[in-house]
Amino acid sequence: MSIGLLLDRRGMRLASQGDNAQTFVLLGDAHLVTEGNTLYGQDPVDQLRKIIDVVNEDHCEACAAFFLGNLVQNGLDSEYLTAKALISRLCCSAFIIVGNHDNRRRVAATFPGHSIGPEGFLQYCVDAGKIRFVVLDTVCDGTANGALCERRLAWLDHQLAGTDRRVVILMHHQPLAVGLNIDSIRLRDGDALAEVLCRHRRVIELIVFGHIHRTTCGT
Repeated sequence: MSIGLLLDRRGMRLASQGDNAQTFVLLGDAHLVTEGNTLYGQDPVDQLRKIIDVVNEDHCEACAAFFLGNLVQNGLDSEYLTAKALISRLCCSAFIIVGNHDNRRRVAATFPGHSIGPEGFLQYCVDAGKIRFVVLDTVCDGTANGALCERRLAWLDHQLAGTDRRVVILMHHQPLAVGLNIDSIRLRDGDALAEVLCRHRRVIELIVFGHIHRTTCGT
């Protein structure tokens, strides 16, 4: 079995290829504001509503959708309530990754099944067939930069050591430079992350991130 990104004119989905194919939807950086407000002259709530309609219509077989951070713009309760109402319309289960615009405690309070672990971060795993999605919390309070401290990396090391599934790692901040201005606020601990991943490279299939507002891929 292999896993790949499938692109079409309406968006992006992550799919496993094989006898038991599964589809997973990736949605990045919605930057939702409270219903009725705009952001830089646009209506992110209406935009996400339309995207959800496309997912429900064209990818109704999806097993889950992952929001790759910066679900809301200002981390407000009212924004998360708007997000919850929109996401409840999805045809599949939804999982939230926190980004630098998010408030992890409000995410955990708003979305059932999301909780802050004993390490103090919103990190978790989702097992689906032969795939394990490992969600990292790269938020560094007080800055737009991303961080993975020793506690977060130790948690990741433990999760990777304990599985024989193919692993897809989901995070908000890009772990390496991609040649854009936003590289100035990328993950600060990319080298430390690489050390952990190299120890478990036999199970790593993909690393997926948001933050850069671009569709980018590489090997």
